[in-house]
Amino acid sequence: MLSLQEHVEKRMCEDDHLFFTRRFFKPRMGFKFMVNWHHIYIAYLIDEVIKGHIDNLVINVPPGAGKTEMTTNLIPRGIARNPRSRFLYLSFSQSLVEEVASTARNIVKSEDFQKLWPVNISKSSDAKSNWKTTVDGYDAGHVYGASMGGQVTGRRAGTLADEGFTSKPVRPTQGDVPTIGHGTTVYPNGKAVTMHDKPISRQTADYYLKDHISKVEKQFKHSIPNVKLAQSEYDAYIDFVYQFGIGTFNQSSIRINLLQGNYVQACKALLKYKYTAGRDCSIRSNNCYGVYVRQNNRYEKCMEANQ
Repeated sequence: MLSLQEHVEKRMCEDDHLFFTRRFFKPRMGFKFMVNWHHIYIAYLIDEVIKGHIDNLVINVPPGAGKTEMTTNLIPRGIARNPRSRFLYLSFSQSLVEEVASTARNIVKSEDFQKLWPVNISKSSDAKSNWKTTVDGYDAGHVYGASMGGQVTGRRAGTLADEGFTSKPVRPTQGDVPTIGHGTTVYPNGKAVTMHDKPISRQTADYYLKDHISKVEKQFKHSIPNVKLAQSEYDAYIDFVYQFGIGTFNQSSIRINLLQGNYVQACKALLKYKYTAGRDCSIRSNNCYGVYVRQNNRYEKCMEANQ
């Protein structure tokens, strides 16, 4: 069990890139990370990327100024925040690719990291420039590095949706339709999930999830043409549509506010969806409190881009 100090340290590492960099530099190098003003600024920009405020970031500083150190730490910090994170590290030099990817792997494997975030690395894929994390015994996150001319096609970066997993059909709360896998209610072939369906594997569930999200993204983009969103807003709304459906979104005040450019009001409108089967899920005794918590998480993520 973590002490109060360790809980604070864990939260600071997840929220502050410079803090994370300094925290894991000394155990690895044997001396403190010497902070200059440009490190503070680079860390700030990286945090803005994570929040979704910056879509593309180019860092131009002289060699030896700490750029590689700062960006290398983005990998283990991302995995600390979400072990299903996937990274692509591309460079002209193969030796640099291997050095960065292996450094990130060593940080994740370190005793200090494991105490705060007990993340497992897959035994089947643990090379210097190509390694995976596992969740519940299944491949989840992925770090893949490649140099000039290396194979990149077919590789992905980002994170999977934060969904639980059930191998058998269930009703998450009273009144819900049957779901399976990561919350799938309709199979890729269009057939609705029923309580009599056979169990599925996690790999099959991941396939259903990716297929569903792909369809959701197309529907979502079509419903709000020319609306520009920060990554954190986009993620929150995609998660909403994944759960409630595009029909609910199209008829919502969320969509109306987005089309009118009222981004803060659109975020606040997420909080209206705290009901299921007529029950107010903000009341714990109604046995659906998770719905309310999830809506608040979406709202907080959405507001990150509007503060």
